[in-house]
Amino acid sequence: MATEDITTGEGIHLVRLARTSVESYIKNKKIINYNNNSNKKAGVFVTIYHVNKMNSEKNLRGCIGYVFPRQNIYESVVVAAINAATVDPRFIAISEK
Repeated sequence: MATEDITTGEGIHLVRLARTSVESYIKNKKIINYNNNSNKKAGVFVTIYHVNKMNSEKNLRGCIGYVFPRQNIYESVVVAAINAATVDPRFIAISEK
């Protein structure tokens, strides 16, 4: 199953969407209603790191992804981002604290 390439601009937008999705879900327990008419499908992975501000050391905080396309890429990023933050079994769910 072939997937389409994304542009640099789309990649930047998807990273912002992942972050906004996690922030919205943690603060309001609401999933962003992201209505994008894109038909692009692709597997996605969202990885969250905690970055130590003192020494810039990165520690894995959550990672969830899907190898095969599930829905359009934007919807997949929203779901994977929220799941990486809240249901990765290796970590306690991220909270506002």
